[in-house]
Amino acid sequence: MKNLEQNFKLAEKHDRKAQKALYDMYSAKMLAIANSYVNNLHDAEDILMDSFFNCFSKIRDCRDWRSFPFWLRKIVVNNSINFIRKNKNILYSDIEINGLESADDEWNNEMEEINMEEIFASMPDGYRLVFNLYVFEEKSIMKLRTY
Repeated sequence: MKNLEQNFKLAEKHDRKAQKALYDMYSAKMLAIANSYVNNLHDAEDILMDSFFNCFSKIRDCRDWRSFPFWLRKIVVNNSINFIRKNKNILYSDIEINGLESADDEWNNEMEEINMEEIFASMPDGYRLVFNLYVFEEKSIMKLRTY
């Protein structure tokens, strides 16, 4: 924590080494967050770079060094949502369920072989966005309507 406090205070003064230290501390986690929204590593990297640029440009808007990780996360999430809005034409799609009778048998046979990453990656962008906001960002359904 002391390292975060020192680097944050130096980054407020536009110290490049402190900014690099903050980037090194949080880039992996923020990349994972961005990727969970856009499901494309190259796009997530672009979002990450844009987010850190915004972060360091407006670092004085962050109230306190203790809230920096949460403030940065909010920037990454908002940039991810904006990216989806700008670049994805279809956010939601209808999902057809075929063969309901055989689905129960398949469900029982495949229950042990569930790959959550594969399921998450195959979700339409809009559903993944709502899932992320509801589960990971703990936004209520009422708050989700504003996005």
